[in-house]
Amino acid sequence: MRRRHANPNRMSLSNRGGFWACAGIVGLALAFLAGPVWAKEPKRSPIDQGIRDAETSIRNGQVDEGLAQFEALFQANKDNPKVAQLYARQLARQDRLPRALEVYEEAIEHTQRSSILVQELERLYRELGRDADAMNLCLDYLADHPEDSRWAASELESLIRTASLAETGLARLAEIQRSHPEHPGLADLYLNSLFFAGKSPEALEFAAKLDRSRSAHGSALYQLAILAEKKGAPDDALAALDQALAAQPESGLRVEMLYDRARMLRKLRRTDETLAAYDAVVVADPGNPLVDRALYDKGQLLQHELNRYEDAYAAYQRLLDRVTPIKSAQDVTTANEVQLEMANCDLQLGRLEEAGKLFEVMAEQATDPAVRVEALFQVAEMLFYQGRMQEAEAKYYELVDAYPTASWVNDALERILEIGENSDQGGVPLAALAQAEFQRRLGNVNKAISLLDEGVQSFPGASAEDDLLLRKVAYQLDLGQVGPARVTADTLAARFPDSRLAPRGYLQIAEYYLAQSGGEGAAKDLCTEILLRWPNSIEAPVARSTIDRLEGRGRDSSELLLPNPVNRRSNLT
Repeated sequence: MRRRHANPNRMSLSNRGGFWACAGIVGLALAFLAGPVWAKEPKRSPIDQGIRDAETSIRNGQVDEGLAQFEALFQANKDNPKVAQLYARQLARQDRLPRALEVYEEAIEHTQRSSILVQELERLYRELGRDADAMNLCLDYLADHPEDSRWAASELESLIRTASLAETGLARLAEIQRSHPEHPGLADLYLNSLFFAGKSPEALEFAAKLDRSRSAHGSALYQLAILAEKKGAPDDALAALDQALAAQPESGLRVEMLYDRARMLRKLRRTDETLAAYDAVVVADPGNPLVDRALYDKGQLLQHELNRYEDAYAAYQRLLDRVTPIKSAQDVTTANEVQLEMANCDLQLGRLEEAGKLFEVMAEQATDPAVRVEALFQVAEMLFYQGRMQEAEAKYYELVDAYPTASWVNDALERILEIGENSDQGGVPLAALAQAEFQRRLGNVNKAISLLDEGVQSFPGASAEDDLLLRKVAYQLDLGQVGPARVTADTLAARFPDSRLAPRGYLQIAEYYLAQSGGEGAAKDLCTEILLRWPNSIEAPVARSTIDRLEGRGRDSSELLLPNPVNRRSNLT
């Protein structure tokens, strides 16, 4: 049968539908493929295209051609900050600073002092040492844009510290501020600049004037006080606070000022006035939360700086009464801390039984784990001081087992070693050491040294003798007697060269020297002796690290690897 040839011009309806469907898919595919090409090549403005062409030339090594393209673009568009910024940056990168400066300066005039251009030019002026030009540029900008003083503030405050610029800068800034009294930021900037220029009396006078004009009741003066404290000028801060308080601030702000006044007095070591200032906080508003902080700080001052333990105890008791019954989580924390300090006061007053009971309560009931573990260590210490060595040892072990990662564990382990190694002669030499430790804690260091000497003389050859000598080294260093301490350390090393404590005496003296100006050489000598005589001791790595640091070796040589010699919880003492 003959095959019939299809007419290419004829197509069934169904075939026609398939054709158009296929054509549609192909069209979509072409559109999809064309899409990314179009996205990669967006239509650019003539300026953007000119920038791209110039940058491409520079990247391809045609620097002069690229800069010429930028120059033409800039001449035609001096009012465009983007063109000026990118052109000036390229000039600076190519070490063509004179033209870069000209571009910035011309563009700033044509862009109504564009902020970004002014900032970049000011930074470039400063890099070139043209501080006067940098300051004038900032001031010109502020004169035209008084509402935007933020970025210029830090630059001006820094520049005005330069003596040669201070008078001119302050005079111009004062003029700008007077011309725009409606902008408070300018007034604050002028106030801060006066202070940074070393004109504290003028700053105080201007702050008082601001307070009156704003009816701020001391707020501007308080701002000056905060600034003065931040910059390490407590005298100026105190003067501003006194004037601020005289301006009758509202109650809440007044309490803050009173508390800060107490802090400034404490920084100035005017202790009697500080105590009175803390009392003023309490009287001003008994319900203010800052009263708790004032009472705690007062207790700390009395306890740790004035050694007035009874008065400190009374301040802590007053604070404890305020936070009990407990009303908040903060009350719980405060109560824990206060009771721990009260127990320490009992201890300093020789009331071991009262201190022990309060420490026991804290060890069992304190919600703060840090308070619990410290209290448990102190319970063990009370037993140790009283010569109840077996009970003390059990408490130290209890701490180690219950809080294996606590910072007190090393101290507890040290005590466990002392007790375990020194039980000969009925443990009497160890009891002498415990009594010496107690006297040292009470601040009776000379008495503590006498007890150690008696122990060494009364029990020659006792296993505790090396411990007694090591403690004597530490106590002599407490008194600043570094020469006698070295003699004692030498005695310890000579009599007990194989003792684990022998190198420790030298390390303690090295710590002391490192804390003194110019003591690095002596510290290095002591560390070297440790490495030569006891290379396998636990002190040897510390000594080696210290020598490396002193000689500038190692990436972490800036860190002091020895323990702090004044740390009362040092594992070495």
